[in-house]
Amino acid sequence: MTGSHGAPEPRPGAGAAFAAYQAGRSGEAEAIGRAILAHDPRDAGAHYVCGLVAADRGALDRAREAFETAAALAPDKASLRVTLGNLALRQGDDEAAERAFRSALAQAPGSVAAHTNLGAALKRQGRLEEAVDCYRAGLALYRGSAWWGTDPASGAAVLDPAQQETFRIACRAKLEFDLAQIDHLLAQDLLPPALAHAREGLRRVLEGFGGEDQPNTPRPLTDGERRLIGSVYNRVIHRPPEEATLPALNPRLDAAAIERRYHAT
Repeated sequence: MTGSHGAPEPRPGAGAAFAAYQAGRSGEAEAIGRAILAHDPRDAGAHYVCGLVAADRGALDRAREAFETAAALAPDKASLRVTLGNLALRQGDDEAAERAFRSALAQAPGSVAAHTNLGAALKRQGRLEEAVDCYRAGLALYRGSAWWGTDPASGAAVLDPAQQETFRIACRAKLEFDLAQIDHLLAQDLLPPALAHAREGLRRVLEGFGGEDQPNTPRPLTDGERRLIGSVYNRVIHRPPEEATLPALNPRLDAAAIERRYHAT
């Protein structure tokens, strides 16, 4: 294809593929990514986008191969190793996930995601003390970042306005998972009863969200959905520092019995 002056039009880059993916147009994203790779098989961004699409479709082995290729082609991008580690966790390959997260931390020691997700990989291997250390490191880094703030009026922890802009897309599977988690925490008295309204806000979003046939495919959020979801996450997940440091385990629970059941599995 040529432009108005006869010069070839530039091909869409990996940024265009990722933008299409973020907008929920996964087919278009994959088509752009594959077109890029047909001309430049060493484009890490294109491999990454193709991996995202494959993961959403449940083709996890293909996604992992794409993420591994992307990480090898862009060794300076710690985020690619975090993505690879997350997929390994999803596949149940905890040791591979650990390797990926440690590799990311070697490149970016300040990565909150790498610290906390490494904690998840270690926990699943039964290495609980190491996991706690990782969670603490991630929490300390998170509180020292621009993401952490406190509303002077209410004392509630909030995301700054720039971070609120990240509530742009979501997939049904993630929202359903988060709603189930909030239901569980409320039932176990691990969240204040006053936060039950947050659950209802998320439930209202899900009622009109759609996506039952493609639960892992993200779509853009409307302004109303963004406000509801932002409120849920800011109130439930981004808690005030004094609350976040409280024990996560309900004191009425039998901790010894929980430990026995955990190790039995």
